[in-house]
Amino acid sequence: RRKHAHDMRRVQAGLLGGGGEAKYLTSAQGAPWPRFKHMLPEVALAGHSNCGKSTLLNALVGMPSRKGIAGVSDRAGWTDALFWYQVGKKPPVLSLVDMPGYGHAVASDRQVERWAKANTHYLSERHVLARCCVLVDAGRGMCGEDRDLLRFLHERRVQHQLVLTKGDLLSPEQLARCIALTRQDLMALSARWKGPSSALVPHIPVVSGHTGAGVQKF
Repeated sequence: RRKHAHDMRRVQAGLLGGGGEAKYLTSAQGAPWPRFKHMLPEVALAGHSNCGKSTLLNALVGMPSRKGIAGVSDRAGWTDALFWYQVGKKPPVLSLVDMPGYGHAVASDRQVERWAKANTHYLSERHVLARCCVLVDAGRGMCGEDRDLLRFLHERRVQHQLVLTKGDLLSPEQLARCIALTRQDLMALSARWKGPSSALVPHIPVVSGHTGAGVQKF
């Protein structure tokens, strides 16, 4: 159904090979979604408000968390639209899409509802979407909205993976417990869905956008 969904090696190479070469393309608060001269595979970063999406995006392209191309704020709900960033220069290899977070946000209920509808439409209809990364704050663990998003992606057969963020803020023991609980949660979800979630992998990625830990392995 998606032209680029099968080309995961190209996506992985693009994530690891941006080398700091990235530029802002555009933003949109809803359909119609932007079209570019080169419709590259897109990797979307989704998750709860303030889970570290923009910080991780900067780390993925080799830029400082606070001085990168994606704006970073301590205020939940700062990302109020979908933002496109092109990775790689000669040639560009993919686009990263920073999505509005769900959950607590500095916004009205009407704005939050509009963001949710935009996210749902994009994830359902964007034909160049190659993967959706569901980011979960390791210090908080999975929440109901995370589970709802994983089910949505699973039912629509959108390639996705779960990534634990802010791993540097936990002790090794706390992080090990978080990984174990996350795996149990994913196994329980897969059992209810009558099919394994693509997020249930042998090694759940753990990253820190601030220190860069785990980013190259992600």
